[in-house]
Amino acid sequence: VATEQARNFHASCVLFDFLERELYEKYAWPAGALGLSVGDPGTKMDISWPEFDSYLRSMSPKSRKNYRQHCRNAENRKIRIQIYSEPPSLEDVEPLWRNVETKFHESRNPWNKYLLKHFPMVKGSFISAVENDKLVGCGLFLGDRQELVATGLGLDYNSKNIYSLLNYSAIRAAIEAKLRVLHWGSGAYEVK
Repeated sequence: VATEQARNFHASCVLFDFLERELYEKYAWPAGALGLSVGDPGTKMDISWPEFDSYLRSMSPKSRKNYRQHCRNAENRKIRIQIYSEPPSLEDVEPLWRNVETKFHESRNPWNKYLLKHFPMVKGSFISAVENDKLVGCGLFLGDRQELVATGLGLDYNSKNIYSLLNYSAIRAAIEAKLRVLHWGSGAYEVK
C-alpha cells in the first residue's frame, strides 16, 4: 500500500521511521527494501524524582538559576501556563505550528490536527502558554502507559523563553502524574 501511494505522489522513496528491528526482520519486504539503523529515535527523560522540587534540586546551580529567571520573567510578563485535557481551537494553534515548521524548514505535519483533536483518547494533554490573552506557545503530550511523548510544538518567536516554560511545565506534569518516561523526540538534546 505504501509503495502504491508513493507512486501516486511521485515519491522517490518510502521510509518506515523508527521501526523495531524485530518487525523488520520478521516480515517479508519487497525487493529493494533496505533496513538501516540510524541511532536513537529520540531523547528520553527517565522520571526518577518523587516531586518537582527534588527535580529542581538535582539540577546544577546554573540550571536552577536559569529556571528561576524564566519563572520571574514569565510572572513579570503575566504569562500563564495551562494544561488541558480537552482539545483547544485548531485556529489558535495552527499558526504556531507553522512558525516552528518554517523556522526549521520542515514540511507540514498532516497528523497534527488529528492528534490535537483526539489526544484525550490516549490520556494526553495540551500545554499552552498565554501572554496578554494571546496563545504564544503550545505542545501536545501523548500518553502511552507510564510514558508521555512530546509532539506538536508551536511557538510565537516574538515571545521569548516560551519553549523553556513549556518544557518545565511538561516535566512538572510528568512527575506529578508519577510517569516513568518523557520522550522529547529526535533532534532534542540530552539536557532536556
